[in-house]
Amino acid sequence: MEISRAAYLEVNLDKLENNLKEIERVTQKRSKIIAIVKSNAYHFGDEMIAKKLLGLGVDFFAVANMNEALSLRKKFEDIRILILGPAWGHMVDEGIRKKITFTVSSFEEAEILNSRAEKLNTKAICHIAVDTGMGRIGFRDNYEEAARVFKLCNIEVEGIFTHFAKSDSDPDFTREQYVKLLKFKKELWYMDCDIKLFHSSNSHAIMGHRVLENSYIRPGIILYGSPEGDKRADDMNLSFIGSLKSEISFIKTLEQGEGVSYGHLFVADKETEVATIPIGYADGIIRSLSGKIDVLIKGKRCRQIGRICMDQMMVDVTGLGARLGDEVVIIGEQGDEKITIEEIAEKAGEIPTSYLTHLSERLPRVYIENGKVVKIIDYILQR
Repeated sequence: MEISRAAYLEVNLDKLENNLKEIERVTQKRSKIIAIVKSNAYHFGDEMIAKKLLGLGVDFFAVANMNEALSLRKKFEDIRILILGPAWGHMVDEGIRKKITFTVSSFEEAEILNSRAEKLNTKAICHIAVDTGMGRIGFRDNYEEAARVFKLCNIEVEGIFTHFAKSDSDPDFTREQYVKLLKFKKELWYMDCDIKLFHSSNSHAIMGHRVLENSYIRPGIILYGSPEGDKRADDMNLSFIGSLKSEISFIKTLEQGEGVSYGHLFVADKETEVATIPIGYADGIIRSLSGKIDVLIKGKRCRQIGRICMDQMMVDVTGLGARLGDEVVIIGEQGDEKITIEEIAEKAGEIPTSYLTHLSERLPRVYIENGKVVKIIDYILQR
């Protein structure tokens, strides 16, 4: 494999396919899919993730902001792209031209969007956000104001949606939010507003509230294979699509009393064999994990020791017979051992979704399909 450095994120596209099929199985395909690919598809790479999902029949994708939307549009001319957050004030004209679907949370936003679309002699497509309890963006119970959006000449309202605040922990509150969305939809229908679609279920709602009827569902982290500890997904055969790998770049022996890395947080209490791994906090192994994590070498767990540096970290390999170039797995499987994204995220005091965003563009993405490398994307070399 031709790659620029000895640390990379391996992305298994077959596991992505498996996860999509599991989502479709447990929801019985009652709803279509809006695949969440914001933050560069949770840092797995939106181009290859979207390409794989397109081949599996998914044609609607959601991102967080305009630059993500326009970047995805450059790669795919015809897919539907929804911006989930506010975007009415930034590169609006380009978004309208590129057929990006906007989120509208107030009549004021809709008026701005309508004005810009009118100047372009076209219509802007939007979804209306409804705040049913998240407290972030969206109309609340101001039905008449939302109905006015439908009357604007250069706005096409395609649908409405909400976002669940506690779908991982509070089924009653989630149900209340869902009922509020249905009421909002019904009130708009009474005012002759044509709502083509509506959506509410995020990953934890898909896992735990499968009976909720939606035109579309919005799988995010579940699509990438992490249930984030949600036991309601125990009947799903999810597979995490990422493996974070490196290799041993240097081996040395510490004598008793010698320290390693900044501040000598680790001092050897006996002769200790130490391997250096060329990956650090600039790649996403955050500094607060120093001394807390294991890695896999030769199918065995090895303790990371000392402070994690920007570009390197050290591991105790005493008695392992480790050699230069041996594969190191930070997240993933090796032999009979496994280190999960949930384990790493918990030790970092985070959740898998947030921890994945630490994995930087310095790590080449290596895509695997049918057991073979099908593409390598090296963001640094693309600059």
